[in-house]
Amino acid sequence: MSERSSRYGRGSDAIFIGWRVTPRGTRLAQFTITAKEHPFFGFTVSEPVLRNLNLRVPKILFRESKENEFRSSIMNGK
Repeated sequence: MSERSSRYGRGSDAIFIGWRVTPRGTRLAQFTITAKEHPFFGFTVSEPVLRNLNLRVPKILFRESKENEFRSSIMNGK
């Protein structure tokens, strides 16, 4: 099994790298494309872009404590 398969889920075409917050406060998941055969290999894109490119979107494991930390940082302007 390749490192990509074992670490990011079997057959994943991208890895989750974090969140981007829009000026309106909406959170958008950001991914780096890991499908080596894809012309956008290495690009960082949002979930809708992954779907438009017909790439598989990996599951995001998000702990409640991390979500609370994220919300707190947004509310405190960090």
